[in-house]
Amino acid sequence: MKAGSRNSILNLDILALSLLCCLLASVVGVLVLSGEDLRAEESRLEEEKKRAEEKRRREEQKRIFTELRQQTAQIHTQVQEVEHSRQAIAAKLNYAVLERENRALKSRATELQQRINVMTRLRAAKAESAQLAKELEEKEKKEELASASLSPEARRMLGEYKGRYVLVECVQDSAIIHPGNDRIAMKPSREQVEKLLEQITKAGFVAFVVRPAGWYNNSYDKLKTIIYAELKKIEKEGGKEVGRSTFPLDAAESIANYLPPDPQP
Repeated sequence: MKAGSRNSILNLDILALSLLCCLLASVVGVLVLSGEDLRAEESRLEEEKKRAEEKRRREEQKRIFTELRQQTAQIHTQVQEVEHSRQAIAAKLNYAVLERENRALKSRATELQQRINVMTRLRAAKAESAQLAKELEEKEKKEELASASLSPEARRMLGEYKGRYVLVECVQDSAIIHPGNDRIAMKPSREQVEKLLEQITKAGFVAFVVRPAGWYNNSYDKLKTIIYAELKKIEKEGGKEVGRSTFPLDAAESIANYLPPDPQP
């Protein structure tokens, strides 16, 4: 019995050992399978990590590319603005240069026009001077001829004056104007006064030859007052200054030696 019992126990031990081995093998298998699953999981996680990293890298590259494109567009816009500014500045500079040149040309043209005007005025002045010199020469010749033709009585009446003159022969209640032999009353009309003044100012000298009957409170006093007042008014207004003289003449003495030599005043 004892020997049989020992064999049974041995068999049980062997069986238990077998079971233990199977269990160990199962555990080992489980562990091996677990390790493979773990490595597979790690590999999967690593792959997902790589994909995530790749995705992040692509997104980062895309972001950088977008920023670069935006910056490039901004830089291009700034370059265009700078170019426009440069063109505007260049246009302003060109306009300023042209404006300065235009002002210089205008100044030059004005200067030339002023010179032309001065030359024109100078030529006109020379021509006028030559004309005046000619007229003066002719006047001097006429005065010399007139002076040469004056009688001693006329020279005594005129003194140093040698030009043309108007002779007012004052008689009783009127006066006779020479040349012209016109008679004018002591109270002449305005038209007569203006005609006589024009004749006197054109000649440049008036000589009063007074007969005894034409002296005080008669034609001499009346006409002299009117004529002298009008001549003074003309001179104040810038008109020609007229010479004057007065000479008494006897009632019987001829006026012929006192008459102006020219037929026209």
